[in-house]
Amino acid sequence: MGILKSSNLAIRFLLELCVLALVGYWGYRAGNSQTTRIGLAMLTTIVVAAIWTLFGAPKAAFALSGPAHLLVEIAVFGSGVAALLATGHPGAAIALTAIIIVNRALMHVWRQ
Repeated sequence: MGILKSSNLAIRFLLELCVLALVGYWGYRAGNSQTTRIGLAMLTTIVVAAIWTLFGAPKAAFALSGPAHLLVEIAVFGSGVAALLATGHPGAAIALTAIIIVNRALMHVWRQ
């Protein structure tokens, strides 16, 4: 069981990285010029990373709990799903949503 729990935490970390990459990808695709593309990619990634670091990460500076933490999780991980939808990848958005939900459910059950 220990391997499964560790794997679930590793998947969670990979999901966090995925979300950052996806919002950056959306930012890049949303820009009209190379400068705005790079700027939006950087800005969206930094904003989502800052929100997660400050409020959602396991060692967050302002750790939240209960419903407040769940709202931050929905906002952060939902931004990755929204980025996939906005860039025309609905199938990938559905798959990502399913992985996020299963991962979160296992984290709840295993009190991770």
